Amino acid sequence: MATDHTHQHQRPRYTRNWPGPWRKTPGRILGTSLVRFYQLTLSG
Repeated sequence: MATDHTHQHQRPRYTRNWPGPWRKTPGRILGTSLVRFYQLTLSG
């Protein structure tokens, strides 16, 4: 088995994730908690 990897990993040019700092403001905490509550309970 060869241990050399010839293929190159390229990072995606566009991502849907927020690249900047995520400040924990009350609105963001409330919004993300509502989304998690939906994901864990209603979307099953």
